[in-house]
Formats: sequence, C-alpha cells, structure tokens
Amino acid sequence: MLDAIIFAALTQLNCLNLSRNKIRELPESLFAYQRQLFILDLSHNLLTHLPPHLFDHTPYLWQLKLDGNKLHDTTNLIENLKPLHYLHRLDVSQNQLQTIWSTDTSVDRTPRLLANFRYSMSLALADGLNYISKLQPENWNEGGKINSVVINLCGNRLREFTLDWLTCPYEINLEHNLIENIFALQNFCSATDNCVPEIKMTGNPIVCDCKLAWIYNVNYRSLFNGLQCIQTSTKLVKDLAQLERKELCAWEPIICPGKCNCYTQFEFLHINCKGAEHIEQLSRPEQVRLKSSVLDISNNNFIVLPLNTTFGYSNVSQLNVSSNKITSIYISQLPTNLTFLDLRNNRLNSLNCEFLRTYLNESTKLQFLYLS
Repeated sequence: MLDAIIFAALTQLNCLNLSRNKIRELPESLFAYQRQLFILDLSHNLLTHLPPHLFDHTPYLWQLKLDGNKLHDTTNLIENLKPLHYLHRLDVSQNQLQTIWSTDTSVDRTPRLLANFRYSMSLALADGLNYISKLQPENWNEGGKINSVVINLCGNRLREFTLDWLTCPYEINLEHNLIENIFALQNFCSATDNCVPEIKMTGNPIVCDCKLAWIYNVNYRSLFNGLQCIQTSTKLVKDLAQLERKELCAWEPIICPGKCNCYTQFEFLHINCKGAEHIEQLSRPEQVRLKSSVLDISNNNFIVLPLNTTFGYSNVSQLNVSSNKITSIYISQLPTNLTFLDLRNNRLNSLNCEFLRTYLNESTKLQFLYLS
C-alpha cells in the first residue's frame, strides 16, 4: 500500500519507478501534485484495476508501464488513459485483458482503445524527455523517434484486434495472445519514409479466412512479415506470404467507402456516410465476425437508392435514408432482411403495390417504418 500523500512534496518529479513490489491498489489522489511526471513504471505488481481519475493531474505522462499485473477491465483502463494526451509508450503486456474495447459506448460511439495516440509532442514534454535521456542514458534504450507510438499488448487474452485506430509511426506487439482475427475497416498508415509501422503477431492462432483477406488490399501483407495462419479446411499452418488471396476468401473484402465512417458496435457493423453522393460497394459484416450492418446515408442528396445487388448492401438490416431527395422506392433497391427503414423527409408522394405487399403485408422481419 502507498499513502495518498506520499509524493505530495515532489512537485517536480519527472520519473517514478514503483516496479516489482506487491502493490495491490493505488490511492486515487496519489499523483495529484505530479504535473511534471513523464515516465511511470508500475510493472510487476498485483494491480487488478486502477482507481478513477488516477492520471487527471499528470498531463505530460509519456511512458506508462503496467506490465506484469492482473489488469482485466479494459473500460477501467481506457477511462484512466483519457487525460493522457501525450502518452506514446504503453506497456500492458502479461495481464489478463480479453478485449481492447471499452463497454462504455455512450461517448463518440467509437470505443477504440487509446485515441490519445493522435496527439503530437508538446515543447514542454520534449524538453523534459531530452533532460531525462541525458540524466539516465543507461535506461534510455527504447530506440526510435521520441514522437513514435509503442504499445505492448503481448501475453494477454485478446481474441481479435482492429487496426483502425493506429496512427503513425507506431510499433505494436500482439504476440502470444489468443487472436484468431485481425481486421481493418479504415485505411490506416502503411510504410512511408516518415512512417515505418511494425506489428508483431507471432504466437497467435490466426485463422485464414475472409476476415483476414483485407490485408491484400494495397498489399498490407508487408506489415505482417512472418505471420502464419491456420487454414479452416485442412487445419494446416501456412505462411501468409505463400497464400494467395483466393485461398482465403471467395469474395474480396473492402475497406470503408470514402466519406463514410465504419465501426463495430454490439452485433452490428455501422456504416455512416455523410456527404456521400452514391454507394458503389460497402464493407461486409463478415469481415468483423458479424452478421448484419446498419447503414446511415441520411442528410445527403440521394435521388434513388442503390440496387440491392450492390456489394455489401444486402447485409444491411437497418437503413436510414431520411432527409434526401428520393421520389420513388422499389423493392429492388432495398435489402431483403430489413428490420428498420427510415424514409422521413424525402419527396415520396406514393408507394407502389409491390412495396406495400412485400414490406407491409408479407414481411415478417420489418419492425419499424418511418414515412413522415
């Protein structure tokens, strides 16, 4: 245990190492006076959770080591990391994390781990880190650029992983988890002169199927050198570099369409398209181990809807096309498994018999229809 005011007098503290003790819990106000704290090592203790607001007064924290504890609640971790806008080194390896998703979906509806990594270095922080590197050169062996992102999640219990929130440059270690699926719905940084990403995935039971085939888009395979996966039919372990895309999937997975935002929430793949002029193809929910999609193309200028043969469109079960310029609606433009359809604020003046019969008289699936 630590007394809540043990560090109260150390207002200029830059680096604190509390590793390899038997600390079970921390007082909420432990770092209330440490505004200059840059590096904190809490590794190899007995922590199962972090108290709320633990880092509210450490805005410049740049490196946080929590490895070798018993952390299991991702929501608790994410809530504590929210004030840390300059966090660029995070080690939560050898814990008991089962997901990178927070259960709190009320904020932003995109509960991704560590949105903090989108911030760049402040002058005060850079000066402080340069001072520490000169003071303790023997401990400064991180390598790489000071503004790069390093996340260590190895040795946890993760079963899937999304790459959508990664920024550049970054190094992420996912080795020795239980990951069967990795996916990306958004375009994320690939290697350039200023960005050399590294993703370590060895020691995971990756499955070779459609949920992996997206990495052939723009040849993301180069990010996963040496990655092996297990074929579902033969159970054989194959080197990804030796597999052709057609061996993984009969259809070609695509990333999120331009001007759209895609994310997973509960049992749905959400696709929100603001400013889209037409829909040529959509991500399919099978890419993220889901069965159906929610498509929101409200507040656009659509005159007609896409045909239900459009790639990925048939998977949509909830469709919001309110506030467009639609004058007529046909069943050839509607996915067959709709449970929710919003046509408010369009230019409809009649509904044809086929629509009325299919979606009102005979449908056993449609639960909500808005026409006002």
